Amino acid sequence: MFNFLKKNIAALKGALQKTASGFYHKLESIFKGPLNEESLEKFEEVLIEANFGTKLTSELVEIIRKAAKEHKTTDKETLFTLLKNHLLKELSLYTPLALRAKPSVFLILGVNGSGKTTTTAKLASFYKNQGLQVMVAAADTFRAAALEQLIHWCSLIDVPLITGPSRGDPASVAFDASSKAVHQNADILLIDTAGRLESKTDLMQEMEKIARVIAKKIPGSPHESLLVIDATLGQNALEQAKAFHKHCPLTGLVITKIDSSSRAGVVFSIQRELKIPIRFLGTGEGEKDLLPFDPQDFVESLFIS
Repeated sequence: MFNFLKKNIAALKGALQKTASGFYHKLESIFKGPLNEESLEKFEEVLIEANFGTKLTSELVEIIRKAAKEHKTTDKETLFTLLKNHLLKELSLYTPLALRAKPSVFLILGVNGSGKTTTTAKLASFYKNQGLQVMVAAADTFRAAALEQLIHWCSLIDVPLITGPSRGDPASVAFDASSKAVHQNADILLIDTAGRLESKTDLMQEMEKIARVIAKKIPGSPHESLLVIDATLGQNALEQAKAFHKHCPLTGLVITKIDSSSRAGVVFSIQRELKIPIRFLGTGEGEKDLLPFDPQDFVESLFIS
């Protein structure tokens, strides 16, 4: 277990290199000098740039101000510990994702370009490597590239893929996949859905229809509705999450492209605004570049040089 945790933190450290260079090293520089209003203002700027959000930023600045003023604390490690403890509290909603049925049905949601389809394949690989029988449904029938991606990935990781006709009814694909998942005694069914921004109303109705038809075949499904969002979008990612959650209640989030972002603070912004647990982090383009989210590891990785 210890080796696994070390590996997980190492992976996060590598993935969050951009954040570390734009966050940790700047904090280290600020906290080396005297703590006064000028340095606190610089601290605030660093937090805003990393997309921690205005409310959380104000709280973190006040924690450092209070430590310096009331407790005369200026030791860098002591201040970092105070920040870590507060950030961990922000992620207190976290609970491990547990499979609640057989088959467990996951709706994978998100706009085009967020990494949704690739994440679907990575989830298939992740659960297959745990010894589970996984099936994938290609319900994004209006985007040929999505089907091509899933055909490639599912062939590579050797999991069955359920498809339908191009521009066909996504709900029909989902229902067919649900029937096959029951018949073949699958443990998990992952349904990749469409993400067309230009027809948001139709898209949300499509998501609702998919949920209805699979519930007829597998009562209680979908058991998980995971929204995939792009960390590089910062506050725009938060707005996307709000829109989806309004129309299709979410059970968890997958934050992708965390390796390409200097805005890892968006993780805290989303958690605070939506009260939805983060389940996974996408850390690259490879099959295994998907890490189960762990609050302790995530916070620690932000404070490793």
